[in-house]
Amino acid sequence: MAKSKTRRVKSDNSLVPEYEITGLYGLPFITDAYYTLLGASWWQLFAYGFVAYIVLNLIFGTLYWVAPNAVNSDGTWLQSFHFSVQTFSTIGYGSMSPTSTFGNILVTIESFIGLVAVAMGTGLVFSKFSRPSARIDYSQNMVVHPRDGKMTIHFRLANERADNRIINAKLKLSVLMQVVTEEGHEMRRFFPLKLERDEMPLFALSMIAMHTVDENSPFFSMKPEEFHERVTFFVTSFEGIDSTFLQTVQANNFYHKDDIIFGEKFVDMMEMPDGPGGKLIMRHENLSKTEPIEINETFDKMVDELETE
Repeated sequence: MAKSKTRRVKSDNSLVPEYEITGLYGLPFITDAYYTLLGASWWQLFAYGFVAYIVLNLIFGTLYWVAPNAVNSDGTWLQSFHFSVQTFSTIGYGSMSPTSTFGNILVTIESFIGLVAVAMGTGLVFSKFSRPSARIDYSQNMVVHPRDGKMTIHFRLANERADNRIINAKLKLSVLMQVVTEEGHEMRRFFPLKLERDEMPLFALSMIAMHTVDENSPFFSMKPEEFHERVTFFVTSFEGIDSTFLQTVQANNFYHKDDIIFGEKFVDMMEMPDGPGGKLIMRHENLSKTEPIEINETFDKMVDELETE
């Protein structure tokens, strides 16, 4: 099966399926602005802030301009806009000042809005900057090949921070599948997939997660065409305590059913040292690299059994 192209979200190294929600009421950006801005990327956050800054100054600059003799300037709209920028940011060069009651009222309102905006912006930037995050990178594909005589699904993850340790790490894998109830109703349900190792006292470099297709697996005795019809996607979740932040961090990843490669294995990432004075090398560039396994009679037999069951 050919490798599929995936869209990687840089913020948490996860692959998120595209989706659309209809029927929601309200504007999320307005009703839940803090959540929206906290979840936005840095460039989006600064872009939103800059647009809001310009819009507010456009409004107040226009109000200064339409009011007669509100500001001692040459009376142009551009001068009024510049006066608004100076007032909003509390710069106050002194070359322009309000000259009427209406102008002083506008200055009072704009100064208050500017103070609130600075306080809110500072808190938002600090919250976003100080929020702990896990730099966990996942392999782009899952591979399926025999291990200890049983078909096994593998995927790999690695720590992108060189001098980082994650304590009491926990890893989970689930699959979203379409099922039919006894009443004939079709529905999609998540099924947990048991991993050979789902807890680690210390996660520092990389690991291969494995799910064995045995009698406890939802894929047991499932035909290949049934697999592609029923499986929607796989989702993984990683959680642990970062030794630097001393806070819980999470990371997740999605695998589409087309991201599964049969009959290949991952290329080794570790190069063991030669002798006691050697250095262990982890090649992160090999995280998603795969290579064909040696096809033998045992593997052919297992594939035939899966196809005929």
